[in-house]
Amino acid sequence: MSTPGPFEAIGSGHHPPPLADHRGRPARLVSPAAASGASPGLKELLATDLYYLSPIGAVASTVGLSLAALAVLVFSGASRGLLVTGSVVFAAAAPLLIARKIAFRRGRLRAVLRRCLSEGLCPACGYSLRGVPDQPDGCRVCPECGAAWRLP
Repeated sequence: MSTPGPFEAIGSGHHPPPLADHRGRPARLVSPAAASGASPGLKELLATDLYYLSPIGAVASTVGLSLAALAVLVFSGASRGLLVTGSVVFAAAAPLLIARKIAFRRGRLRAVLRRCLSEGLCPACGYSLRGVPDQPDGCRVCPECGAAWRLP
């Protein structure tokens, strides 16, 4: 079995993160493999594995990091007071780390959305919206997937 390339990771192993089009209908972020007309910068943004920036990934990585740090304290022969202090510090820092990762993910999703639209591509499927006429509400409806987007 071959290892997937960097542009296959989201589409093959993980579900792309959800978003809503400009009419409020649910859509999925385009996979890097489907965005063949995208610029290298956009492909790099899309190649970020957004699963690890999801709320579940943020909690899992923070808990794992905290447990690893506590294991180091335990196996290094640290005193009981240091273990208690370390536990309190990690318990206090964990929610902040999780919130930071979730905020970073939201910022990354907004950046991908802005970049797709600035390049004239549908953020849901990667189809070019350049020749598609505007609807009365200012949105361009993607003929490929039906998502509606306002281009900048």
